[in-house]
Amino acid sequence: MKMNLLTVSACLTILLAANASHADPYQERLDELIQPYLDGEYIVGLSVGIITAEGQHTYHFGETKRGGKTPDDGTLYEIGSISKTMTGLLLADGVIRGLYDIDAPVSTLLAADSVKIHDGVTLRRLSMHTSGLPRMPTNFMPCDPNDPFATYTEERLLAYLQDPKMQSEPGTEASYSNLGVGLLGYALAKQAQMPFEDLLRKRVLTPLGMDDTTVRLRDVHQPHMASPHTADAEPAHLWTIETLAGAGGVRSNIQDMLTYAAAQLDPDSTPLAKAIRLCQSDQNPADEPAKKKPMGLGWFIVDEGAALIHSGQTGGFKAGFMVSPSKQVAVVVLSNTSNPSVSELGRLITRLAAGKEISPKKPPIPAKVEPEVMKAYAGRYLALGMLFEIEYIDGKLYAQLNSQPRFRLFPEDDDTFRYRVVEASIDFERDDTGVVSKLTLHQNGRDHVCVRLADEEAEPASNDD
Repeated sequence: MKMNLLTVSACLTILLAANASHADPYQERLDELIQPYLDGEYIVGLSVGIITAEGQHTYHFGETKRGGKTPDDGTLYEIGSISKTMTGLLLADGVIRGLYDIDAPVSTLLAADSVKIHDGVTLRRLSMHTSGLPRMPTNFMPCDPNDPFATYTEERLLAYLQDPKMQSEPGTEASYSNLGVGLLGYALAKQAQMPFEDLLRKRVLTPLGMDDTTVRLRDVHQPHMASPHTADAEPAHLWTIETLAGAGGVRSNIQDMLTYAAAQLDPDSTPLAKAIRLCQSDQNPADEPAKKKPMGLGWFIVDEGAALIHSGQTGGFKAGFMVSPSKQVAVVVLSNTSNPSVSELGRLITRLAAGKEISPKKPPIPAKVEPEVMKAYAGRYLALGMLFEIEYIDGKLYAQLNSQPRFRLFPEDDDTFRYRVVEASIDFERDDTGVVSKLTLHQNGRDHVCVRLADEEAEPASNDD
């Protein structure tokens, strides 16, 4: 069959029209939504996963580290407290297998004579945050604030359990507890006589096909691990969570998390159908006085029971997870920046995936300020009970108040700089000669004026006589 140019042109038109009809439904909107957060240094890197009736989609933005490559489906992130939903699934799986009763006291799984924990602290209550335990154990005293869980050993947990300080009577209040879910994961592992990660892999990760999800970073994982960043988009530290790993120690990638989401949407397609359905059901006993918000095993139930959600955050990562079995929609957002804007993006992307209109507000973009202007602000500033140290480092301005951590300041104009970790800003002022003489901290509706110290006053005192 001979073809002329008109025939070829017609065929190309048909092909282009067909491709347009199968164009990615979200890429353009996500680019428009997320790029301002990259431009404004709110986020360093981000991976997004969406499941709808039309199929699965993954998207990647920014960098795995400053000056690095764009994330991909295999990039690993710390998922923080989303780990709690997996610990809930471990619990449910053991209940379905008949290994223990869901309302058994956690002490029956620990088999340690030194444990003196209230019998009302049950497995179900630990997963639902109604155990009465505090958010963190009272002997949690990090040696390194950049990796706070690293030195919280099994010995410290057992020492705490010899005389645990309760926040409330079990079953009377709902109060979020990392300790509670961390203890649950620890107890389930003790009952199974294997480390938590091994138990999680055996009962949850392998059955669901989540082969890249892990707690400990091994050599095979290192090339895929995103670098962590603070809310200021400054380099942070990976967290080591082992004893309380069930509360927040899991690392995963967008592909495995979409596999996990798909299992929530269609439990019957997995070997864990009964356990998943148990996790998704409201576990609030009718006869308990705890606050009656629907709660599954590890899941917060929202939207009048239509959706399950959980978020997660560590020192350098932030994540969000939403799944709606009734609407067959799921959204996963993973970021290597612990900035709260990740949560806002997650909410907007969820609305987008559900077919709802979104009207995002673009975040403020930092002003361009000449280096010489910022260098002039470096110094020490004093007021009653307040000593600010302002530093200029590699084109950026930082502030440290008293013995608090140092945080980055983002310019709104030449003289006004704003924090991102708190709702606060700083104005710098010059005297009549043009020399920077003081700063004013604006926070909580109050203004705190600090006078700049002369260079000789700013020098530390000598130890010489």
